[in-house]
Order: sequence, then structure tokens, then C-alpha cells
Amino acid sequence: MKKESKKLITGIVCCLLIGIMTGCTVASSRGEYMMKKSQSDKENANVVMDSLIEALEKRDVESVKELFSKYALENSEDLDGKIEELMDYYPGYDGEYEVTVSTSQGSDYGVGWYVLYAHYHLTKDDKPYEIMLTILSREDREPDKIGLYSIQVMESEEWPEGFKWREEDDDPGVFVLE
Repeated sequence: MKKESKKLITGIVCCLLIGIMTGCTVASSRGEYMMKKSQSDKENANVVMDSLIEALEKRDVESVKELFSKYALENSEDLDGKIEELMDYYPGYDGEYEVTVSTSQGSDYGVGWYVLYAHYHLTKDDKPYEIMLTILSREDREPDKIGLYSIQVMESEEWPEGFKWREEDDDPGVFVLE
């Protein structure tokens, strides 16, 4: 009986140790995953932003349009005109920008979506302004929405009262907010 008790206790202790070590490893791996995912989101957004800046500086409407999803191209009101308005408004920037990335994601019985909101802070001649990109990375319900959904830009001295950035449920396109 003593031999069986020792085996049982040894087995329980081993299971607890394995559980504790695995739990710590999983938590560490989860943290590392989230850091990598966040970095990957920033890198993906920066690729779009760098392409946008290059197209704006060249005043290349077609290159800006290539960044948009099929859905946004088909459902934006006067996209060419809005891109021209953005090009006229865009003051350039002093070579650096800060970005804050947030996401929205979900799944409904295996049908998922992943939206990336990239909020850029830029300055030109000590004048701050902001650009918000809404990018759909996954959209199982409407795959044509995958890609750049909207570009919003405004001076950031002071936000209007009750201001709210547009989201993926709003109309797609380019919005210069004055």
C-alpha cells in the first residue's frame, strides 16, 4: 500500500510540475506572440503608409487607388476627386512619423474579420496633422473589402467637439477633415 501511495503522490507532483511549467511557457509564448503580432500590424500599416506618402508626393492618383480594396474602389463617392483633394491638402512631412495601431477582430461560427486602424502623427514646419488608415486584413463575409478601406487626414491642433474617426462600417474612401 505504501508503494502505491508513493507512486500516486509522485504522479500527482509530476503532473503539477508539468502543468506549472507548461502554463508559464504558454503565457510567455502568448506574450511573445502578441508583441510580434503588434509589430507585424505596425509593419503592415507602415508599408501602406509609405506607399501612400510616395504616391502623394508624386501626385500619382492611380498609385493611391491601387492601395484600396475592390469594395472601396467600387463604393467610394468621387474617389478620384477626393484623392486630388487629399493631394492638394497634403503638406508633406518632416521625415518621421509616429504610429499607433489598434485592431478589431472577431469570428462568428468560423467567419472572421480583422480590421487594422493605423493612426499616424506627422508634422510639417512644426504644424501637426494626423492620418488615419483603416485596413481590412481579413473579411470572410465580404472578401472584396480586404485592403485599404479609408484614408482620413486632418490638422491635429484641436479636434472638433464630439469628433470620431470613421470606421469600417462607414462609407469607404478619402476624407479630408477640416
